[in-house]
Amino acid sequence: MSDQTRAGPSTQRWLQVSGQLDPRKHLYIVRTDIEDQVFELLRQAEYCNIFSSRQVGKSSLMNSVGLRLQEAGVRVVAVDIAGNLGTQPTAAEWYQGLVGRIARQLQLDLDIRAWWSQAMGITANEKLTDFFGVEVFRRSDTPVVIFLDDIEVTLGLDYTDDFFTAIRAMYNQRAMVANNEKVTFCLIGVATPNELIKRRRTTAYNVGKTIALHDFDRDRDDLSPLAQALSAGGRDGKALLDAILGWSGGHPFLTLQLCQDCLQRDLDSPEAIDRFADGHFNGYGKVSAEEHFQWITDFLDQRLTDQGRTLKLYQRILAGRKIANGPSHQIIELKLAGLIGRDDQGRLVVRNRIYRKIFDADWCKTLRNGSKKTWTYILRCVL
Repeated sequence: MSDQTRAGPSTQRWLQVSGQLDPRKHLYIVRTDIEDQVFELLRQAEYCNIFSSRQVGKSSLMNSVGLRLQEAGVRVVAVDIAGNLGTQPTAAEWYQGLVGRIARQLQLDLDIRAWWSQAMGITANEKLTDFFGVEVFRRSDTPVVIFLDDIEVTLGLDYTDDFFTAIRAMYNQRAMVANNEKVTFCLIGVATPNELIKRRRTTAYNVGKTIALHDFDRDRDDLSPLAQALSAGGRDGKALLDAILGWSGGHPFLTLQLCQDCLQRDLDSPEAIDRFADGHFNGYGKVSAEEHFQWITDFLDQRLTDQGRTLKLYQRILAGRKIANGPSHQIIELKLAGLIGRDDQGRLVVRNRIYRKIFDADWCKTLRNGSKKTWTYILRCVL
């Protein structure tokens, strides 16, 4: 299946399901309240953290806000921690890779290896703060916003605590170092601030406003571009979109995926969408090979502080128990996995109808029993 679909004759934008969306060429839904908030924070040089579950539009929002900041005269840098830096074997190589990526995007005339060996300071943090305090502003004193995407990659690196400590110090020392006021960081990924600095005796990364992205909402967001795209061939795009949202709950990736399925499979009525979704999302075994759903299981298998307690909580939510939202580790982790949300009364619920069918009681029990039994369950469902 192609990741891109022509949205319709009335628009030149493409419907792209996965990857980063470019609002200049892709069909992009603007969540105005969130985008305006992020834009204003960064324009006013306030650190910001966009932390949410996977495939909800974090990187696409970064692209959209980045364009607005550039139009407002701010220099913008975007670094994909996973794709651009990866997992370098040493801290020095990782730092140099980061500094080099920033220097190239800002078009600084700087030989990174030579500069690094000659830079003032003994530690990597001293070199890093010297780079931001001096080199970034040699040619221009224009403020700069630095987006660091896929920040969760750093959770597996044993040398990035110092990096987060350094950029926190840059924020805290703004009153003493003038150029620090003109450097603003926006961290993006599937993480929480408390996870970034792993050493327990070091103060947590406690700067910046943390923002989570909400799902598409018909009452809050303009979803007419999706309805228009689904109207190709004279179909009732609004009715089709209503049916899709009934399954996806507005989850950005799932909504766009179902829109693409609708166009590519010529699903021309809400009933046709219901039949397709009911058959396709019929248990985890049916979709276990799809990356989106596999990632959720991997997250629950690898990132939970107490898998037993967290899965037990999820089972209670799945069963419809009235559980209030709160700050517990289990609730935070289930939200970060993307499995749960809040209803209008503030109670925790399974995020959408698709997840309810896939991540059901049988899946939950099997996951608790271990990965070998999980794969036995998947094979049984498929066969």
